Amino acid sequence: MNFVEVKENTDIYKKTEDLFLRAFPPEERPPFKFFYMDGGRFKGSVLAIYDGETYVGLLITNLKDDLVYIYFLAIDDSVRSKGYGSQVLSAVKGFYQGKRLFLLAEEVDPRYEDYEHRKRREHFYLKNGFKNSKTVIEEFGVRYELFTLDCVVEPREFYLMMRDLVDEKTFRIGYKNANI
Repeated sequence: MNFVEVKENTDIYKKTEDLFLRAFPPEERPPFKFFYMDGGRFKGSVLAIYDGETYVGLLITNLKDDLVYIYFLAIDDSVRSKGYGSQVLSAVKGFYQGKRLFLLAEEVDPRYEDYEHRKRREHFYLKNGFKNSKTVIEEFGVRYELFTLDCVVEPREFYLMMRDLVDEKTFRIGYKNANI
């Protein structure tokens, strides 16, 4: 498996942006250009994932000190359910060994229409070694659960990471419950 940095105005950029828009609902994603802002506030990587010549998906991570936030991971529909998601997480764990890895996944609660889908996603992360910290983070009105890999990540650390990425007004709107 190969991870290729996605540069603006390339075929890979367009393919990755298209997957990003298909894989995540509007309320859960910033505009794709957010990851390419002038001034480089985004401190992570936007990567296209390939298996040989086959486009597999996208991985977007953000870094702050010893924290690695798996911001977005999506496997293309054409190759989904073939083990690529687990392979990507395994590679990420190896690459960032010694760092604290975490991610957010939509809150799993029967009140949501897509409850079964959320349960499957939670099961996927648990199967791949992540633990549900039972911490709920609200981001722009969407509730997420914080998953960690053999570490502790405090909500405050997440909020500080995100405050570095957006302007103060956007931060106050998006993270009303931030306790920092």
